[in-house]
Amino acid sequence: MQYTVNEEHLRKQCAQSIENIRVLFDIPVANSVLQSLQHLAIDPRASHTTLLALFFILFNLDNTLKQQMLEAEPESTQRKIGQFSIHLRGKVIPEYMAKEATPEVLFVDNCLDAWANA
Repeated sequence: MQYTVNEEHLRKQCAQSIENIRVLFDIPVANSVLQSLQHLAIDPRASHTTLLALFFILFNLDNTLKQQMLEAEPESTQRKIGQFSIHLRGKVIPEYMAKEATPEVLFVDNCLDAWANA
């Protein structure tokens, strides 16, 4: 996901994850926040870094996405996904949300570091 060659796949994953979350939490289709996120996922002007930030936040919320990723990977990578999920939820996202002006590039770098160290 981190490479721009995968950008179209990243966009599709984000759009599907937004829909998964909408269904899971029974959020109306007309919800303005979800519409903004859906627009961001398909906006050709959205930077790859912005899309990665969106993906990591959605990954934190979307159990369907996590399950799909787990099912697609061998056991060794499944453990890594589990460790990454714990670190993302317990440390990376709370730190990002606690600081109002944290640049998304720093958030993405922290997510990539968490993946590398999982």
